[in-house]
Amino acid sequence: MNDIEEGFDNVEAPVDPWVGEDADAVRSERNARLSASDMYVLPDHPAQRALQSRAAVWLHRKSLRDITTTFASPEDVVWPELEV
Repeated sequence: MNDIEEGFDNVEAPVDPWVGEDADAVRSERNARLSASDMYVLPDHPAQRALQSRAAVWLHRKSLRDITTTFASPEDVVWPELEV
């Protein structure tokens, strides 16, 4: 072992809060919510007829996809509500 490696003996790798069972549960819930909102993005759905509704659906789905980058950990997640 050289001098540089010896200096890192007591350094712990950072823990990623988005790894583990809690994170998997959040991702599963997110995926279920995305699936539940799939119908709103179909071209023949009434929500697609109004520009305001389209924007609301788009923002809702984007915030669901961004859950793991928006919140620091699974415990901090606040689920967005879809208002169509």
